[in-house]
Amino acid sequence: MKSEFKISVVSELESGKPLAQIASEHGIHSSMPYQWQYELAENPERANSFNGDRCKYAARIAQALE
Repeated sequence: MKSEFKISVVSELESGKPLAQIASEHGIHSSMPYQWQYELAENPERANSFNGDRCKYAARIAQALE
């Protein structure tokens, strides 16, 4: 996923938008916004290189749980 998308999702989360609504609207697992928020807070200069492999793995898990 592109970093701009992830940053946008984190912004929605930080603005107070309900997590369930964010996840539903973007088709992502509900844990991902918090993961992206944590990654961005830990290392903001790497915002353009979020861990794509971890995100792909989490997405596969989310699909399996559906």
